Amino acid sequence: MRPQHWKRAGILALILNFLFATFPAAAQTGLVGTGEMLAAEARALHMAEVRAGLNRADVRQQMLELGVDPAKVEQRLGGLTAAELQRLAANMKQLPAGAGVIEVVGIVFVVLLILELLDVTDIFTGI
Repeated sequence: MRPQHWKRAGILALILNFLFATFPAAAQTGLVGTGEMLAAEARALHMAEVRAGLNRADVRQQMLELGVDPAKVEQRLGGLTAAELQRLAANMKQLPAGAGVIEVVGIVFVVLLILELLDVTDIFTGI
């Protein structure tokens, strides 16, 4: 083959490559079951309840006194399982407003300690 044929073949290959690269990939979709949707909604509700409890000034102050960074707690909430999140939200609901701050912080501390011991988080660098 002459160099001109190689040049045309190369240009044709590039054109075909760019042409097929612009086609969108097919997306795989499926039906979302009612159970999955309810579980996602329940998780979002529990997460909102826990965040509301943790955003209280007295809870934040207690966390700071115990040496727990509230910003890291916010980051680690996503690592909680649905059961842990539900348990934490239920405990926060049972406590009267302004009372039981130590219990809430204690529960959060225990959950964070368990996550730290399982190497899921890195909040307590001394452990």
